[in-house]
This record gives sequence, structure tokens and C-alpha cells, in this order.
Amino acid sequence: MKTNHIIHFLGYLLVVLLLSSCTGTLLLPKGEQLYTGAKVKVKAADKKWKTGQLEAALPQAIVLPRPNRHLGWIRGGVAVYNTFHNPNKEKGFRNWIAEKLGKPPVLFTEDIAATHQKSLTAVAADFGYFDVNVVTKKAGLGKRTKLKHTVHLLKPAKILGNLSFPTDSGAVEQRLMQLKTSTLLKAGMPYNFQMLKLERMRLTDTLRNEGWFYLSPDHLLFLADTLQQTGEVRLTLRFKDDVTMVEKRRYRIGEILIYPDYDLKIAGQMGQQMDEVDDCIGVVYSEKA
Repeated sequence: MKTNHIIHFLGYLLVVLLLSSCTGTLLLPKGEQLYTGAKVKVKAADKKWKTGQLEAALPQAIVLPRPNRHLGWIRGGVAVYNTFHNPNKEKGFRNWIAEKLGKPPVLFTEDIAATHQKSLTAVAADFGYFDVNVVTKKAGLGKRTKLKHTVHLLKPAKILGNLSFPTDSGAVEQRLMQLKTSTLLKAGMPYNFQMLKLERMRLTDTLRNEGWFYLSPDHLLFLADTLQQTGEVRLTLRFKDDVTMVEKRRYRIGEILIYPDYDLKIAGQMGQQMDEVDDCIGVVYSEKA
């Protein structure tokens, strides 16, 4: 008897898939559209502009939300979910099937297009294209909607101008001025946000190795002036406003303890003695019976 119920259920499920999994939209409520993805292309005002890196990076800005998986035109997971999901009940056999064998449909909203446009504009700025226009068009058949974004580059990428470092008289500011001579950001190179991140990392790695133990890349900020008539970006490096003297303090070696018979098995146990060698060095050893 149970076997017959299983066979009937599988047969019913197969019929549902055959009838509704072609597009996964048969049972969508009226007015709702299934989001099926987005594509992006770049149009530059001048074909001579080098946009290869930008074109490779832009698709990563539109990966979310991820459309429902499909095999060809078949979206079986959406079909099962729409067929068995009962919004009026939190539990039950139908909802169990919907959650275990189905996938909720990813529905299109205008917020998706707006979020994509902001992300595409931000990525273009990371590569120096601060003046862009993103045009979005919707395409699709029936209850399916797909987005097509075109990023129009109106001006070429900015070129880096002179780089300004902090001029304060503190020890850390003076060391930064010395490190400026080996900066990764050379005048005349194209603006690239990733290079700014690498420069911050280079500076703070060097400073940490030299005693500024609590400094991190997030403590440094590049201010970019993009209003230069020459088409350059003027960069100014400074510390963020919330950086305290703790982060700016240079730490030095204080007390040194030497454990000649250190053993992980007895580490931290009582019964240890220390003999001072001088004011800052001591030898710690275990008591002998």
C-alpha cells in the first residue's frame, strides 16, 4: 500500500515537472516576474581607451541576486516549490516537499536594477572612470525578466598626479615621508583603486615590522581630488580621524624572559624560579627537588 502511494506521488510529481518546469513560471502569481540574470557591456566614447581590465571586473558587480538554476529552459526546483508551497501553513507535508526538493523563485524587483547600477558605477570609478552613465533595459518573455546593462564611459580614466603624505612632525609621519620615495603610486600612471589598497598595505606592513604594532591598512585614508582640469587625480594620504595615539605609538622591546627548560606539558605550572641577568633579561627555570 505504501509502495503504491509512493508510486502515485512520484507520478504526480513527474506530471508537475513536465507541465510546469519548462520555464518555472507557470504557477507564479499574477504580476510577478522571475529574475533570470543580467549582462553588462561597455561603450567608450573613444575606442582607443583601454577598457579590458574594467570589462573583466564589471560582471562581478551584478552576480547578486543569483538567479534560479536551470538546465536549458527547465527550472524544476522552482516548479516543485511553486506547486507544493503553502503560504498559509508553516509546516506540513507539502511545505516539506517544497523546501527539500524545490527552490523559492528569485523574483524581479526594480531594486535589483538600481543596486546593479550603483555597483557598476562604483567599479568603474575604481578604474578611474568617474564620469559614466549606466543604461539598463529589461528583456524577457512571458513571466521572465532579464537585465541588460550598458556602461557608457564618458571620459577616459584619470591619471595619478603628485602624491602628498602627512607632513606632521610625529615619528610615524616622518617615517611615512621616508617611505614615500618607494611608493607604488607613480605620477602619470592610470588611477586604479587596487593600487591604492596595495600601497596602504605596503606602508603599514613596513611600519608594523618597525614597531608600530597596532597600525593596519584601515587606519590610512587616501583623499582623491578628481576636479583637476588636467585630468589628474591628486592623492593625499592621511590618518583617519578615529586613529588614536595607541596606533601611532612605536613599541620597543621591554622585558626579556628566557625559559631554558620550557616544556608545554608543565608550562604555566607553579614551582618556577627566575634569576635576573640584568635589568631587562631574566632566566626562568623549574625548581629541582
